[in-house]
Amino acid sequence: MVKLNMNLEEYAYMASHDLQEPVRKIRTFNSMLMDKIQDTGAVEKYGQKIERSAARMTDLIRDILDYSHLKNGQSIAETIDLDDVLEELKSDLELMIEEKDVRITAGKLGKLYGVRIQIFQLFANLVRNSIKFSVNRPEVGIDAVILRGADIETDQRIDPQMDYKRLRFSDNGIGFDVDRSNIIFKPFKRLHSKNEYSGTGIGLAICKRIVDLHGGYIEVKSETGEGTEFLLYFPVSRE
Repeated sequence: MVKLNMNLEEYAYMASHDLQEPVRKIRTFNSMLMDKIQDTGAVEKYGQKIERSAARMTDLIRDILDYSHLKNGQSIAETIDLDDVLEELKSDLELMIEEKDVRITAGKLGKLYGVRIQIFQLFANLVRNSIKFSVNRPEVGIDAVILRGADIETDQRIDPQMDYKRLRFSDNGIGFDVDRSNIIFKPFKRLHSKNEYSGTGIGLAICKRIVDLHGGYIEVKSETGEGTEFLLYFPVSRE
């Protein structure tokens, strides 16, 4: 069974960040609509975008409330279509993607058994992280492959007889010294000052927490100036 427990701080971060983009989209498209209030075509276009953003916000609020009501032993794990999760995320980040000219490329990601709201947050944190730490036009690549445990080279304790789904998130960002990779998954630990890059330092810690809750593990490969690659391994037989 997939574990669900996340502490209050992690939960608050997850809830607030998930809701920020739909709210920003509603405000932005409303402003665009008011600027073109005499243009019936523009009014219809932006009105539809506002409606979709409001519907998305309603869905997020419902999912977060459902998640907050869970007690120990309960489970909302299900088979998740990861391609749908990515499309939802791209829709949520529409404005950010346009403003920063982000290019996201992905192969067929397939399905994963887990907690949808957590997997969405995992994708969101990793993609936002790639965008934030890019100097030029951000490029994010995502792919998936099934590997036998015996064929995975890692220091982690894995079952050599079990299959794992590996998700890889790569980017063209600023990267970092791989010798410091042991601290990036720790809460409130930062590789850069707040003056350089905003943030709380908890996003990647939550990523590790979510992967751990799903019985998997996460690794990172990076080099200063050469981008970063996050490798996530999930046991395939979770159901």
